[in-house]
Amino acid sequence: MKKILNLFSLFFSVISLCSATLVCHIVFIYPNQKNKNISYQNAPAIQADNAAGENAVPVSAYQDDYPVSDPVIANASDDHQEAAAQPATPPLPDTNDTGLSAEYQSALSKANDYGNIMYMSKAAIYDQLTSDYGERLSPDAAQYAIDNMSADWSFNALQKAKSYSDTMYMSKTAIYDQLISDYGEKFTPSEAQYAIENISADWNYNALQKAKDYQTTMNMSPDAIRDQLVSEYGERFTLEEANYAVANITTSDNTGSGSVLYTVPVGQGNSTNNYIASDPVQATGSQGTNENNFNTYNNPEQQQTTASYVLNTSTLKIHISYCRDVPKIAPENYSTSDLSINELETQGYTKCGHCLK
Repeated sequence: MKKILNLFSLFFSVISLCSATLVCHIVFIYPNQKNKNISYQNAPAIQADNAAGENAVPVSAYQDDYPVSDPVIANASDDHQEAAAQPATPPLPDTNDTGLSAEYQSALSKANDYGNIMYMSKAAIYDQLTSDYGERLSPDAAQYAIDNMSADWSFNALQKAKSYSDTMYMSKTAIYDQLISDYGEKFTPSEAQYAIENISADWNYNALQKAKDYQTTMNMSPDAIRDQLVSEYGERFTLEEANYAVANITTSDNTGSGSVLYTVPVGQGNSTNNYIASDPVQATGSQGTNENNFNTYNNPEQQQTTASYVLNTSTLKIHISYCRDVPKIAPENYSTSDLSINELETQGYTKCGHCLK
């Protein structure tokens, strides 16, 4: 009986020891092993997230949980560091097949259009390309276009000169000045001179068209028209061209007569010749008492003793009808007066510095 009790005691001791061992394994060893396995298995996925920039967790945070020598983890760390060190790729320039940037190509295309279609000068094209009111291209792109465009600048100047002659009936001198002006076409003097020497224009005809304009729009007298045609502040035709124009103005009057006989002073009063012309002012002495029926006074104020002054009610200026500033007066500011200059000055008007010095 005693033996049986000893066997039972031994059996229960073994059972107790095994139970204690199992409890220790469950409580202390198994949780740590489980966490370690989970961390080890998830490390590649976490590393990939870091490389994508989604979770900014440094790799070193997981290196304590698994060997760095593992090929998967080591490679992931190296790729991450290499990606971080790689500089950003600069954007490629916007170029076409020729290797030019879009801006340079646009500048060259625009320059060729301005030169070959509008016949502009080199300086005018450059200013147009860079202007804030034009193409707004960079100076470098504009200069590239000027240096590489195909244009004959003398030919362009000639085309511009023809346009001024055919549409505006300008004189030779006026066209030349317009071609070289910084406020005009900006051609070089040599290009402008080429245009003047090679243009086929009838300067007498141009003077005649200008004379007709002055007569029909401003009712100017033949003397006043001639003075305006030759004036340095006017049209700048030669005296011969102006005399031809005054002598050949042809407008029909209400009586149906085609022309009226005038004796027009050729040398501004030095000699006279008879011309056929038509003008509302008849040769009846109404323009003066000289035998040619023209006022030959040298003083502009004397010429206006029997005619009205032109007034600019905006600037309070007194003008003679053929003053170069008269066409610039807005219709609402245009007025005439038969008062003398002294009387007008008492009303606050002042004499024009061009025609009434």
